[in-house]
Amino acid sequence: MEIIKSLTGSTSVSDVQVQKPISHILVTKTGTGNAIVNEVISAVLKTASNEQVVIPISKIRDIAIISQFENGYMLQQLLADASVECAFILELSTGTALQLLNNDYLSIDLDKLEAGATYSVHGLEVLEEARTYIKYTTTQIVGTESQQKQYSLGDNSVSLAIRNNGSLKKIRLFGYNGKEVAYTPVELSAIAREINGMTIGPDKLIEGDAVNQAYSGGAAEFFWLPTTAYKGFEITTEGGVDLTFFTVNNMAY
Repeated sequence: MEIIKSLTGSTSVSDVQVQKPISHILVTKTGTGNAIVNEVISAVLKTASNEQVVIPISKIRDIAIISQFENGYMLQQLLADASVECAFILELSTGTALQLLNNDYLSIDLDKLEAGATYSVHGLEVLEEARTYIKYTTTQIVGTESQQKQYSLGDNSVSLAIRNNGSLKKIRLFGYNGKEVAYTPVELSAIAREINGMTIGPDKLIEGDAVNQAYSGGAAEFFWLPTTAYKGFEITTEGGVDLTFFTVNNMAY
């Protein structure tokens, strides 16, 4: 379904309400030489009894990488005329659509849009519905000194994504079985590239006389680990650069 059609000349849009069950948001951008980089999104599930923040205010690019890491997170084409076309998918619910009853709706905000670009937003519909959603939570470790911090993972934990910016020194994960594992950034990079095989691109696509370059992946920007077997983790930073990580959980509403 089409949520926003050919939006141009605007740098933000607020409280776009979706009342049909969808499982993913598709964001496309055309018309300039810039990919989707700084644009941000938030999505809040509003029901009669409460509000659930599905996507906190975050970069579209980050959520797309994290939610589609195992599949290749985006299509980013550099066309022969030097313009760029992007299509990014953001997951809202695993395997089912958000069930929206009575006056329930999903509220979407977009900000930091490029005024000269054209954006479209679509909701992807599926037949099965459930009162579950994916919750993205972001945490930042701030400080110029090396730090070591521990965090808990809930029973609904799905995955952990850590920004690959040179700040991570080591991570330890603590399993429910009483054992633990530890990884360095070099090891995490190898794991990420094994999972996210499309990051090695670009592929060259020939369309008539035009040569396009298609990029997809995410392992160069984030480390990513599944976390269903773990109850917590410990991060050690190098210091000097702030470190951001995202936890992803399956939640009910």
